[in-house]
Amino acid sequence: MIRHTTFITFLVMLFTTLAVLGQQNEVTNIAVDNITTVVDTKIGAVEAPLPSIRILITPRIETVLSSQIAGRIIKINVDLGSSFRKGQILLEFDCKVRAALFSKAKAELKSENSKHKANLRLNELQSISNLDLAVSEANQDRAKALLAVEWARLKMCKIIAPFNGRLIKRKVQPYESVSQGQPLLEILDDSLLELEMYVPSSWLNRIRKGIEFSIKIDETGKEYSARITSLGASVDPVSHTIGAKAVIIGKHNDLLSGMSGEASFKIE
Repeated sequence: MIRHTTFITFLVMLFTTLAVLGQQNEVTNIAVDNITTVVDTKIGAVEAPLPSIRILITPRIETVLSSQIAGRIIKINVDLGSSFRKGQILLEFDCKVRAALFSKAKAELKSENSKHKANLRLNELQSISNLDLAVSEANQDRAKALLAVEWARLKMCKIIAPFNGRLIKRKVQPYESVSQGQPLLEILDDSLLELEMYVPSSWLNRIRKGIEFSIKIDETGKEYSARITSLGASVDPVSHTIGAKAVIIGKHNDLLSGMSGEASFKIE
């Protein structure tokens, strides 16, 4: 009987102990869960760094110079990759006929000026009618206009560099005859290299004009600094991206248009 009572007492104490331990574990789990939630909340408050995106180096200006006249090329003064200055003659046409027409227009203007000057003298002596004087003045104006036209045509015989830059490609060769509007030279202005990229629209609350970032170019393996200069005016509804442009800070002779790489943003 005593043994039976002792065994029952032992079972009661065992169940009581297990119940107390169960309550302690539950409290412990709740505390751990609360701590985890607080930690996760604090970590979430710190924004993760923006991922890298692909970028492309582009020139400030890239264009193709075309022929404004039909004619034969006699000289090309630039070659592949060569640099040139604004106002430099890049290509010349054979324009002997146009030069002769300009000289003819110049001579006609000189003749009309002399006639009109003489008619003005006659008008002072009242020896010429008003109609003849008006016709003389109109002929003089027409000669001036014709001279301006021939001068404009003569200037088309030379392709002048519109800016400082470099030659990308020659599309014609010396002594080749070309038609009006035919592409001649492909050129670019690399005085200021720009970057083109497309960033997620979700970044708009973290990037803005003037923000600096770093880029790593695949071809050189080097890192450079850049600055955002403009953001697009609309978001692409399909890709959820927006266009952005930037400039590379400083002058780097090892960089060329068409190179690509990755941009890394470190924004606090």
